[in-house]
Amino acid sequence: MNVTLVSALLRQRLASPMRMFILFALTVPALGLAVLTGAFAPVMGGGYWFALVLAAGAIGQDVSSGVLHLTFARPVTRSSYVLSRWFAAAAGGFALALARLLLAAALLSLRGAAPSPSELCAAVLEDALLASVGASVMVMFSAFVDGLGDVAVFALSSLGLQIGHLMAQAKGWAIADRVLVELQRTLKPELTFLWLSGHPGQLWNPYVTAASTVTLALALAILAVNRRELSYAAG
Repeated sequence: MNVTLVSALLRQRLASPMRMFILFALTVPALGLAVLTGAFAPVMGGGYWFALVLAAGAIGQDVSSGVLHLTFARPVTRSSYVLSRWFAAAAGGFALALARLLLAAALLSLRGAAPSPSELCAAVLEDALLASVGASVMVMFSAFVDGLGDVAVFALSSLGLQIGHLMAQAKGWAIADRVLVELQRTLKPELTFLWLSGHPGQLWNPYVTAASTVTLALALAILAVNRRELSYAAG
């Protein structure tokens, strides 16, 4: 992990008007809905989307601008570079999600509808894990395509899986439907820690899937960056 690379990515993201607008759009409507409904659910699970926004173009934009070559001219390993990009997006996404959760809890407490400590703790754990997954998925896509092409790849993948899922259901293709659902859950696991507050428990499968997604995505990203560097040097 390289602290300089982590701080550099976060500074770049906070200096981008487009990203700040998207982050604002992810924050304010959810807070408003939580206050209007008196429910905590609208602000839960945001860590995944915050991390996606911060991780978009994390590697691809460096490739397009030539910064990647300059980065590796310094004593930085390729694996450290990828892991630093992932950690920066995951930590930043979680921090934003945590701020939204705490602000929502404060606003709801003014209405006498504050979430219980266990519910707040469950939401924090959920956002922490989802931010890690979201950042790893986008970093993986960003390692394979230049610029912000990872955003298009993610959108097309999500849309394609959803359409395939609906078609499989309509056609009664049980096996194909099951495979597509598992792929969807790989990109975005369905997690909850609400069992901490007495809700029905959740099987360990989603947590294992989330950990597997992070591990595989980062491994593929490191492999892709290794190949990009070798190809660039050869050229």
